[in-house]
Amino acid sequence: MITSSTSTTDRYVRSDVVVSRLIAGETLVVPVRGGVGDLASIYTFNPTGTTIWAALDSPKDLDDLTRLIEQEYEVSGSDARADVVRFLDEMRATGLVTVLSGNNGDKATGPELDQNRSGD
Repeated sequence: MITSSTSTTDRYVRSDVVVSRLIAGETLVVPVRGGVGDLASIYTFNPTGTTIWAALDSPKDLDDLTRLIEQEYEVSGSDARADVVRFLDEMRATGLVTVLSGNNGDKATGPELDQNRSGD
């Protein structure tokens, strides 16, 4: 089920205010504030999150990401969509993912990076 904050017409991309690295099979993401990494807010992703994060190097819509997870992990479409929606909702809430609204690609407004939480 799609939550109210995730749209099938929106496209999603990594925020440009984070730095990410793949280390020992885990993705680490550090928000950057004032030109300096905020080490109090380091996020780590499990393999599914790492796959989605890698795909978000360019804009993708919900269906693109769902198909990717469905194929990569051999899960049902509904399970893949639920995982993607959960990941996108959490990343939007923390400001790690930018939403490009609808088909026109305009950036939607989102929360600033001001939370000290660990995502997965």
